Amino acid sequence: MFFQIRKVAPAIVIYLEMDNNPLHMKDLFPVQVECHSGYRADEYPKVFYWDTIRFEIAEILDRWHQGEQNPDFPPADYFKVRIKDMKTFILKHELNNDTWYLWVKGERLDI
Repeated sequence: MFFQIRKVAPAIVIYLEMDNNPLHMKDLFPVQVECHSGYRADEYPKVFYWDTIRFEIAEILDRWHQGEQNPDFPPADYFKVRIKDMKTFILKHELNNDTWYLWVKGERLDI
């Protein structure tokens, strides 16, 4: 699976090549994240980067935690965020390996 970035005025469109596989956990794409660290490290995201594209987070709309009850799903924090241009995304932070992902559903993402 790979993604291709094309500039389409006025937005950037990401096309995802799926290899005819259904999307489940493969909807997650690694991203780099800058966080606010208050009472704990990586308390909440402030900026994320997908490839070379920078997204400044304007607001955290929701957040939730995935616990350790099911070993198939490692502990993680999720953040539903709104970026400056009013688009919303979901970020996942896997706590065991300190890895961040952007959750993308479908074959096209307008950004």
